[in-house]
Amino acid sequence: MDLEARRQQLLSRMNALKQQEQAIESFMASNEKEQLEAIDLFKNGLNSALSSLTDIPANFAVASKQIDSVFSLASDLSFRIKEVDTAISRCTHTADYIRHFADLHECLGSIDKFFEQKNIPKICDSINRLIQIPDTLLTPDDSKKIDDAKKNALLLLQEEFENSPDPIQIFQYYSQIDSHIEGIIQFANVHYKTILDEINDDRINIIQLPPASPTDDTRAPHVEVYVKLLNCISSHILSSILPLSDPGQFSVFIRILLERVDNKIEEIITKYSEYRKLSDLETQSSSEMKLAVVDLVNDEISIFAHQFALFENFIGQKLSKGLDSQLFKEYKFAYPTTANTGLPKNTLAVRAIQVILAQYSVLTQSYIMSVTSKLLKTVSLMDKTADVTDAIDDLFFVFQRTLNRSITTHSASTTCTIFNVITSIIRDNLMQSIRSKKRFKSVDVKGKYGVHLNAFEVVGVYLNKLTALIETTITKQFSSDDLIAIQMGLQDLKTCGNQLEEELTNQFDEMTRMLTPSAQKLCDPFNVTIWMGSISVELETHLQKEFKMLFMSAFADYKYNLNASNYSHLMKRLAKYFVNRLEGVFMLKQFDSSGAVLMSRMVKWVSQYFGNPPSFRKLKDMARVLTLSSPEQLRNIWGARATDEDPVQFDLTELKKIVKLRIEWRENDLGFLIEA
Repeated sequence: MDLEARRQQLLSRMNALKQQEQAIESFMASNEKEQLEAIDLFKNGLNSALSSLTDIPANFAVASKQIDSVFSLASDLSFRIKEVDTAISRCTHTADYIRHFADLHECLGSIDKFFEQKNIPKICDSINRLIQIPDTLLTPDDSKKIDDAKKNALLLLQEEFENSPDPIQIFQYYSQIDSHIEGIIQFANVHYKTILDEINDDRINIIQLPPASPTDDTRAPHVEVYVKLLNCISSHILSSILPLSDPGQFSVFIRILLERVDNKIEEIITKYSEYRKLSDLETQSSSEMKLAVVDLVNDEISIFAHQFALFENFIGQKLSKGLDSQLFKEYKFAYPTTANTGLPKNTLAVRAIQVILAQYSVLTQSYIMSVTSKLLKTVSLMDKTADVTDAIDDLFFVFQRTLNRSITTHSASTTCTIFNVITSIIRDNLMQSIRSKKRFKSVDVKGKYGVHLNAFEVVGVYLNKLTALIETTITKQFSSDDLIAIQMGLQDLKTCGNQLEEELTNQFDEMTRMLTPSAQKLCDPFNVTIWMGSISVELETHLQKEFKMLFMSAFADYKYNLNASNYSHLMKRLAKYFVNRLEGVFMLKQFDSSGAVLMSRMVKWVSQYFGNPPSFRKLKDMARVLTLSSPEQLRNIWGARATDEDPVQFDLTELKKIVKLRIEWRENDLGFLIEA
């Protein structure tokens, strides 16, 4: 009889036994004598048969005979349902063994033929069935045959992996024969070879390149090939997410692939170093180097480091889900593993990046010192505002550019080193250059005093920007001991900024004291004007001419010699004194409607000369009140019930005084103001 048919027959007979439960239970309850006889027979017969099944012999004929014996006893005897269940349970377990014996007989009998045919699907299916048979059912000869079949299958799969257009299917065959690690290794090897094929032409090209000339300021082709290689690796990793759905297997695959490509990443970096002769550049003096070339080399190295940092970040994200898997923890990788990221430590690529970053640090420092030394000389001369400002602009452009470039390397130590160099130049050189030992006088605004003041302001602005860059970028991006040194440098910048701000404040205080009388004198034309009666265009023109003449006489030198920011700040300070004086002048005048209109126009016109500062608000509100057509309109622009979006800000006492300046309103009751 066919083995599967026998198995079905046994299962059918067991089901029949279960259906006899009620009949047996009823019979046993009413026939005590028969019950005792059944128990004796069961103990002498069935128990013996069941016990013989404890160690199933690795021989189908013997096992089948024992199974028939069990079922014969179970069918012929009447006994307790509990004992029937015991027999059924044992026989069910034994029935499963029938399938194993069938698999063993069928698979071992056919697998040699499958190997001759190189029928991989059949081979893997057979091995999959064989490896599920319990070891207790196998003879030593059976075990050896299964092990040999598995080894031969691995050799065949390895050969197919190299030639198959569908490596994903081959990997599934590895999984089918419970050889996941071997499959992952071969899967990684296939991707590695594909990656090499994709970059081979470019790789050969850069290997054959002769060293570049020291004056060659064109981008090295190594950079593009390097980025292409990292992108290829990333793409192949992404394409493997679906076939390697198990997180542990996927993470192991990534690490194995990284070990395969490690020397290729290192090779490109090394060839670049030889191409640029970085070791020679480090030892050359700045006079021997073309600064544009050094700047380009620094750019190239920062790209190498930046791309590698992004690559490691990508790898870390993909590794993260499999870090806790047993497979990943137990696999013996070629490099130690970083605990929190799963990334390999101290690889050839990592060491190569560290080497060129050290060279980057030396070259960047040399570049900064060469560029800034010339600019600092221009600043220290304090000759012309334009020249000094341009030099300071260029200085901080170099500082910010090199610092930003260093940040992109994602190297805390490199960034810290460059930042400290920049900080020391600002603290020890730039600050000394703009702090002349000779004290310039504020009356010399057309000379070095103005240049000096402008330099203070420009440096102060740039220090604030540089400080903000550090606080918003570096301190958030890096988390290591290097941050302590960065914080110290940051404090130096803040100290320099505070010193400049204090000195600027002192200088503006001095200028304000000196120029306040001139600012107040600007009110004279308004003081001698009668704001009633015949108001003409000629009067307005005359007032503007007089004011402009006085203004330019007092402040023209400051306008033309201070930079826009300093001049604006000075005018805002002086505007307060001018406004206070002019308010006093107007409070002693009388206005008719025409005079009020002229006064309003002049206030707006004069405000522009001071840069329209907030201090003119009170004068403009006064003009708004005096130009109303009637006092009753005050309801719209003053008080809690005002409908105007921007009501005037006077208190009631001030408002009453201002209203009485209009000659037509002096006798007005103004009762609504009292009610208000």
